[in-house]
Amino acid sequence: YVRARMGKHEEGGRRARTALDLLDKTHNPDSIEEILYFHVCIARLAGQMEDMYALLERAHREVQTKAQRFTDDSLRQRYLCTPPVRDIERAHRGSDAKVQPQNPR
Repeated sequence: YVRARMGKHEEGGRRARTALDLLDKTHNPDSIEEILYFHVCIARLAGQMEDMYALLERAHREVQTKAQRFTDDSLRQRYLCTPPVRDIERAHRGSDAKVQPQNPR
């Protein structure tokens, strides 16, 4: 994400794609929604809107799948309110036109 913010969109996108490819080879990877969201942000910065929307949809599906695993409603809501999960959901609903992480790691 930092590379993309520095204007190195191609390199940022390449690194994000490599991370996603590695995750796709892993069975049920933890925090895939976070990596997807950073890739969403990179695609947005690079003006790759079609990719951005596809990645955002995938991130949203991952969030919903993980949220359904919580049997306790309060824990589910807590998860849905944490960044970047809340950012994914806001962006997916269209209430956040500016897709950008609030606290990149």
